[in-house]
Amino acid sequence: MILSLPSLRRNPGRKPDHHGGNFAAIGLRRDAPGFAIWLAILCALIAATLVLGGITRLTDSGLSITEWRPISGALPPLSAEDWQREFSKYQQIPQFAIVNPDMTLGEFRQIWFWEWTHRNLARALGLVFLLPFLVFWMRGAFNLRLWTTLFVLLLFGGMQGLVGWWMVQSGLTSDRVHVVPWRLMVHLLIPVALLGVLFAVLLTGLSASVNQVKSDPGKARPLSLMAYGLCGLTFLQMMLGALTAGNRAGRIYTDWPLMGGALVPESYADLTPFWHNLIENPAAVQFNHRILAYLLLAAAWLAFALQAKKARTGAWRHPFFLFAVLVTAQAALGIVTLIGASPIGLALAHQILGVVTWLGAITLLCRTSAVLPVRRTDDRDSSQEYLR
Repeated sequence: MILSLPSLRRNPGRKPDHHGGNFAAIGLRRDAPGFAIWLAILCALIAATLVLGGITRLTDSGLSITEWRPISGALPPLSAEDWQREFSKYQQIPQFAIVNPDMTLGEFRQIWFWEWTHRNLARALGLVFLLPFLVFWMRGAFNLRLWTTLFVLLLFGGMQGLVGWWMVQSGLTSDRVHVVPWRLMVHLLIPVALLGVLFAVLLTGLSASVNQVKSDPGKARPLSLMAYGLCGLTFLQMMLGALTAGNRAGRIYTDWPLMGGALVPESYADLTPFWHNLIENPAAVQFNHRILAYLLLAAAWLAFALQAKKARTGAWRHPFFLFAVLVTAQAALGIVTLIGASPIGLALAHQILGVVTWLGAITLLCRTSAVLPVRRTDDRDSSQEYLR
């Protein structure tokens, strides 16, 4: 993987810290308390931003703030004149003229609140990532590999603000009343990836010693490859979900299992060139989202069946089973949401369960990768191994 995740490359030579998991094996000094709590808080905040972003999208609040002010934008309007000024800016964009021409100031304040809260939560997330990172670094808590992983994640997290504004800007001009769907997908891609990597590091640090896992590497590798495949499919499905949301595709073709009475919608290839259909054609986007859901569902249960053959007892407790159950629940919820034309409550629940399913995929990946052969490294805990 690009970041060479410490979470997936454990060091069997290090002994676990029975009070704090196995964080020494991923490049953390033993005298760095609070690291696990910090990672857990980061994961919770990223998950919260994903959910709040979903609420912002479902309530059509994302274009209510028409400027990007990273510092001064943290404060809300403080007077009636300030509120009227913000409302006047919103009245100048196509969404107001085409969708909300009768909106009152009170109604505007409601959608403005959701977007402002979403942006402020992102600001808080940035600070919660940056400040403890600097403290741990100054204390010499990271080795080079762990520092590099976290620093790259911090850079991508910092870019998310720019990507978010780049996305919002696409809905403020021309005759568009919503953001460009593929920009919404990119805006979702970054926090989903960040959440996956940070959660993987956290799980690895909290796990028991790799020495306690005894398995034939030849048998373990297929399990790990299946986990990588399921994780990749889950990530791709979340990106297709973003395209479906961005195209408002969940509110058309609300019949199931057919689409407009056909296996493949007639308008699947209406756009030219053809590749535009994959990101901008609501019919094609929804069809692709459905098909990948079926493939992921089948792959999840097939992987569990193959794993269960190798497990003598307790196969139902294995992450393969739990992941298959999550995928099944998500598929069922997706069908119910579609048939109901994506009401806000069901659509939000579908997004929340999608985040949970993604964490289930990461859990599966970490559990199976622990039985792979790893490269043995030096056991010495010299202070020269850590950055200051």
